[in-house]
Amino acid sequence: MSRHHFPNDAPIATIGQLAEAEPRWVRLYCDTIGCGHHTAVALVPLVLRWGPQAPRDWLHTKFRCSKCGGRNSSIRAPSMMGSHGPEPFPRAQ
Repeated sequence: MSRHHFPNDAPIATIGQLAEAEPRWVRLYCDTIGCGHHTAVALVPLVLRWGPQAPRDWLHTKFRCSKCGGRNSSIRAPSMMGSHGPEPFPRAQ
């Protein structure tokens, strides 16, 4: 599981803290053996729904994989695109 940290290396404990840093979205990966499904999740709507003090770990427990139905997930930051910063939020095809 990827660990998100502020520049001063303090661990991020809440969804509000996670949403403060660019790019304000993460990827949730299903960690169920044999699945590997992943999806992009915007953080600001979650802050509005659950509040900024909602634990970051809720991202692991509140979501269910749309492929296998599992609730075993990990959070990963978007890939970096060199000097262009993090990859943009994926658009619908």
